[in-house]
Amino acid sequence: MEASWFNSTIKFSKPAENLIANLRGFPENRSKAVIRQPIPLDNLMTVLVEQYRINKTSFHQVLTHQWQDIVGPQYHERCSPSNVRKGILYIKVSNPTLRQELYFQKRDVLKRIQLLPGAQEIREVRFVTG
Repeated sequence: MEASWFNSTIKFSKPAENLIANLRGFPENRSKAVIRQPIPLDNLMTVLVEQYRINKTSFHQVLTHQWQDIVGPQYHERCSPSNVRKGILYIKVSNPTLRQELYFQKRDVLKRIQLLPGAQEIREVRFVTG
């Protein structure tokens, strides 16, 4: 003897829900939580792929792949790109002597790096022993 309207889900505003709760003798909902509509999974995946650039090659991957061409075959095994902070690319080098050698080639290294896609933000290169 169930009515079909009884099984349907009716959405009310929060003040209306609290009024109904008072009429039925239930406590009011004082939560500040907002009930949102669910996002379809295919839309969520599209947003995540764009937000985290899943299908795109990162600057660090391009830099690592081109590293031998950037610093030369004599140096590429003894140094490596570390990270980028505030437009500065930090390069770890194996010893102070190598750091000094690369320091003299700093402008050429920076120019080669700036030719790579995604390197527009790189304005300086710093060599750190590590």
